[in-house]
Amino acid sequence: MEPSISDEAVLAMANQHKALLLTVDKDFGELVFRQQHISEGVILIRLAGLSPTSKARVVSAVINDHADELGQAFTVISPGMVRIRPRRTTIGLHSILENLIQLYFDFMYLRS
Repeated sequence: MEPSISDEAVLAMANQHKALLLTVDKDFGELVFRQQHISEGVILIRLAGLSPTSKARVVSAVINDHADELGQAFTVISPGMVRIRPRRTTIGLHSILENLIQLYFDFMYLRS
């Protein structure tokens, strides 16, 4: 990929290949949530200070542990925490319940 390729083009390419997009660029959150761009799934890696090998281990473990949840979701991996936000089309009681369940799983993940 060319260094000057736009974020929109990168996201479109990942979608075309039905691939998860792994990135350290927070701008993809803007594309997915505010601009409502469809994605096959984005994983934002926020693991500053870790060696590349350690980052790879953490990301690999998250993908292995949460593979069924990552499609069409925006996931943030940060030290000690994984947040998986499925793409929502409506807001309501169902969404609130999903958020509560996600908070519970985030809490349980931190305790393990």
